[in-house]
Amino acid sequence: MGAGIAQLTRQQLPTLHTTVTDLGALQSLTFVRVMPNGGDAYQAKFEKGSMEWTLVLDADGKTQGIGFGRVTPP
Repeated sequence: MGAGIAQLTRQQLPTLHTTVTDLGALQSLTFVRVMPNGGDAYQAKFEKGSMEWTLVLDADGKTQGIGFGRVTPP
């Protein structure tokens, strides 16, 4: 990860951890599409719902952006 996104992730980790833990076990992670900004979107399905996750990498392959879509019920 780049330094900026690593710092932001550390700040948001407690909330993200709670959200993901509340969804239960991960059942599948499926590539959905390439975003206009070049990021990759994935559908994460859990026992109790799903989220869309987006990852954007820089030219060196380090994460420069992460997005988490809203939680939807199963």
